[in-house]
Amino acid sequence: MASDWLVFRLVTATIASMACFIFAGLLFLRGTDRPASRLFAFSNLFLGLWNISDLAVAWAPTPHLALFLDRLSYVWAILLVFVFFRFITVVIGKSFFNSFIVTIHKSLAGFLVLFSFSPYLIRDVITSPDIVEIPGPLFVVFAIYFLFTLIFALFGFYRSWQRAEGIRRNQLKYLALGVFSGFLAGLFYLFSIARPGFPPIHFLIETVYVALIPITILKIRLMEINLAFRLLMVYLILGFLLGIPISIFVWVITGNIMAATFSLILPSAGYFFFQRMKGKIMDLVDRLPLFRGKYESYQVLEKMVRQIAQSGSSKEWADRLVAVSQEIMRVESCFVLFREEGEDAFIVKASYGIDGARKVFLSVPGEGVLAGMGISKGIILKEMIGQEMSSQSKEILDEMDFLGVSVIAPISYRERVQAFLCLGKKIGRDMYHDIDLTGLLGLAKSAELALSVLLSGGKHEKLSAAWAHDLLKPLGPKGAFHHVESLLSGKWGTLSPPAFETLSKVKEELNFVYTNLMHVVNANSPISIQQKTMNIEGVYKRVGLRYSEQAKEAGIIWVVSKVPDNVLVNGDALLIERRVLGNLIENALRHTPKGGSVTVGYRVEGNTFIGFVQDTGPGIKKEDLSALFTPGVQLDPKNKGQAGLGLASVKSVIEAHGGRVWVESEVGKGTTFFFSL
Repeated sequence: MASDWLVFRLVTATIASMACFIFAGLLFLRGTDRPASRLFAFSNLFLGLWNISDLAVAWAPTPHLALFLDRLSYVWAILLVFVFFRFITVVIGKSFFNSFIVTIHKSLAGFLVLFSFSPYLIRDVITSPDIVEIPGPLFVVFAIYFLFTLIFALFGFYRSWQRAEGIRRNQLKYLALGVFSGFLAGLFYLFSIARPGFPPIHFLIETVYVALIPITILKIRLMEINLAFRLLMVYLILGFLLGIPISIFVWVITGNIMAATFSLILPSAGYFFFQRMKGKIMDLVDRLPLFRGKYESYQVLEKMVRQIAQSGSSKEWADRLVAVSQEIMRVESCFVLFREEGEDAFIVKASYGIDGARKVFLSVPGEGVLAGMGISKGIILKEMIGQEMSSQSKEILDEMDFLGVSVIAPISYRERVQAFLCLGKKIGRDMYHDIDLTGLLGLAKSAELALSVLLSGGKHEKLSAAWAHDLLKPLGPKGAFHHVESLLSGKWGTLSPPAFETLSKVKEELNFVYTNLMHVVNANSPISIQQKTMNIEGVYKRVGLRYSEQAKEAGIIWVVSKVPDNVLVNGDALLIERRVLGNLIENALRHTPKGGSVTVGYRVEGNTFIGFVQDTGPGIKKEDLSALFTPGVQLDPKNKGQAGLGLASVKSVIEAHGGRVWVESEVGKGTTFFFSL
């Protein structure tokens, strides 16, 4: 009668051999590095045959056939070690291996195969109640041959890893981790031969080796196995947290080791049942030394993007972009190449980690291959370009080698590349992984939007000043609007109280227009170029009073938060009150139905004042979001006004004073804006 441990051994051996055959097939069909893929596929094939031999030996009808099958299994084992050694030479490089060692290894393989069917390797095998192999005198030679190959592979991976960078460095790290798991499985296997009563747990450890190395080969293009292994750790922790207590419970109740084994393994394959716990386990895994600190910086990406949006000039924009990139990506060097108006080349605008002498010579032609590829390709990763076989790829690699960078993110303005964010190697020589590239793409798009605002404002500045000069004339001493003052003074007779109040409001509005047109005309006005510290409480109080009557007439609930009098922000009180809040409130009141509500609120987070105008209107259509801040765009055919013009004006004021604005289009939500405290 078979023992419980024999059942456990056969179940785990079957699972391990199935994994070997599956990955062998995948490597044959989908492996990108063909020599390495095929060699490891054969290695997996022989390992699977060695594993499944336990099943054949246990079910053999006669002792003689069982002994023959057991000795045959060592032919697969010897071929496994021989092919694995060939695989190592391909991955690491033949230059690492001494020709004498290679010769000895081949000779040992032939010698052991020659004696594999003799009593010198395996004298006998017992199949009941458990499989017990009785080794012969040459088994020690096989054990040394087996362990030496694994130890030599680990040493070779370590030496190569020390010299490698990027994708290659990451590949070698995970290959070494897979080989180490195979080494542990081998040790436990040899220990079970020496101590037949020891539990045959080596098959479970072997599955890590069987899976990790093929995944590393199959994902050789992007090779960020760190992310894959991180998720694998999450799923294994979740699976075993459920599987271990269930397995113990099943074993105690049934006494069946096979049922207990399946109870342990199956939950690990059902990770999708644990999605609600994924975030917490992810936080736990991120505290491990392998992942600690690698993915935390992306949690503050939105805040850093806000800093770029607050730039007041292209130089400040470039400086902030470099600072944010260095902090998030943790790179040894980074710089921004910028094309100034009228220039035919990109030159360094801001940099980190490069000396002044080198900075002078770092430039690329304005109509070169990088500028052309930047529009169509998006993020340019050197190691990916290196795998493309084309003349253009060679030119791009030459440019990147000249610049000394690993990644380039092009930033466009009006259908042409305006700047390049160039990143050097990561600190520690790690590779750029998927989260890096996703974060970099988001950062580049946000920087592109901020740059577009800066450049558009600069090109229209002269035209705006010319129009402002003409518009000042009706407001001056010779203009018709000066008669409002005469009317209010009683020069043309006594006014009724409603007329006096109405003209007073007209005068207030005219003063607002005149003052700000003067700022546009006079570019040297201190008010137009400097942020002022202002009390936001008065602004909220005044808009609350100004629009209360309008809200009451429209049947709308009007709510304005009370801001403490000690909250000071950087900005211009009149512009915030009139252009930002006034525009947003008027839009909200116009589109909120009777019985709805409009709320002007705020909150303070750190050094940022976050205000919002929220209403219960229909919200903004999703398809209109992209055109929301475009001047002159009519978003709603039923609306005779041009909503895009107003919100573009709001955005320009906020960004000119160090803030940022966005719109949420759901019902009950509105426009959110920021000012620094």
